[in-house]
Amino acid sequence: MAKQGTILVVDDNKGILTAVQMLLGTCFEKVITISTPNKIKTTLHNENVDVVLLDMNFSAGINTGNEGLFWLSEIKKEDPAVQVVLFTAYADIDLAVRGIKEGATDFVVKPWNNAKLL
Repeated sequence: MAKQGTILVVDDNKGILTAVQMLLGTCFEKVITISTPNKIKTTLHNENVDVVLLDMNFSAGINTGNEGLFWLSEIKKEDPAVQVVLFTAYADIDLAVRGIKEGATDFVVKPWNNAKLL
């Protein structure tokens, strides 16, 4: 299978970034990882990103998913065509439905199933 496309992975956990980069590097031509969402807009401007794998929570002690929903909205403003997959350890059905309604393509729960993530 030929690798194609570029994925941007945004997560504040460096271990997760490394693991996901190794896994997705088998499918994508380019895997970009960033540990802070503040770099999303710059990355979208500088790279031709096809998919964003976006963590839902970045601030310690806050597990509402609102940060991820905010960044989902910002990503869609920058590039409505980019596919966004939300990624969180603190999942519930309401959050998943809200994310999909706000433009996410999919919702993956950590720890993830490799086959589902691929």
